[in-house]
Amino acid sequence: MDPDPNIHRTVEDLIRFARGNPVDGFGVTTPEYLALSREMSFDLFATGSTEGRITEEYLLLVRKDRGFDRLDQLAGRTLGVVDNPRMSLALIWLDTVLLEAKLKRSSDFFRQVTPDRKVSQAVLPVFFGKIEACLVTRDCFEVMSELNPQLKQQLRILNASPPLMPAGFFFLKDSKSASRTRILDAITRLGDTPAGRQIIELAQAEKIDGYEIHCLDKSLELLNRHRRLLRNNEKVSKFRRPFMKSLNWALCDLRAAHSISARFLFSACPIECFSLIASYARFGSVACNDAESAMKGCARSIVAKQRALPSTASAGINKKIVSNQRLKALSHERR
Repeated sequence: MDPDPNIHRTVEDLIRFARGNPVDGFGVTTPEYLALSREMSFDLFATGSTEGRITEEYLLLVRKDRGFDRLDQLAGRTLGVVDNPRMSLALIWLDTVLLEAKLKRSSDFFRQVTPDRKVSQAVLPVFFGKIEACLVTRDCFEVMSELNPQLKQQLRILNASPPLMPAGFFFLKDSKSASRTRILDAITRLGDTPAGRQIIELAQAEKIDGYEIHCLDKSLELLNRHRRLLRNNEKVSKFRRPFMKSLNWALCDLRAAHSISARFLFSACPIECFSLIASYARFGSVACNDAESAMKGCARSIVAKQRALPSTASAGINKKIVSNQRLKALSHERR
């Protein structure tokens, strides 16, 4: 059999190719399979298994001595994530856990999410205290711990996913190709030849076999739940926007002041009154100066209400936050 694979970068490209060409199946991740399944039907998939398991469990790891006992304590921290197809559901699972706990999705919850190609590049920075957490598969963590037993002594599992099926080769249900049976038969006999064993080793599995589509049910349930949570979260965000006129609205989350320009926040704000709540000492003088210059360019009358700040911030922040009196003067200058 002479296979003729076609490699495409997006699911949309796969769908367009399948509409005009005979296709037996697709090698994709489970999130990509869900998108494909809306356009065509599948009945079987092939994937690798280890110790009889075709699923992966994802672990959120932290150091034992850092005092992280709850997920919400990782807000604003750095997360390392292994980036490969077997991790295709890892961030989706973590997003689901965060949103169900009424927290933000991982891209907004963490200060930084760093993808790493190697497991060691995600785990060792946590071990050495350079970052606060990492997301890896249980199998990879077990292998690393066998090589370095100190990992299990110093790291703890803060959260763990249920078993999930991350990727596979999915066969079209209505395929009339004569090669389908030959492909399935060849997959089950890969371990019989040296070349086949190399393929299995590349898949980081003990064997590759065919399975019924219903084995994906738990993973597809997670994907659908994740989508609903994101949709509901977006609705809540849109619902809250009209209430930005409240004087107690916290316009600036000063934890993000180093990455989000205060000038943008002030000039883009479509309201006439808001409350500037400064609550973090590391809101730097540069950002405050930027906010002041933005106020000069703002065409509206802005009322900023200063609230009590930590004592450590008094020397740097209190001098920079513009008072109501100064704002009136700026308004006259604008006129």
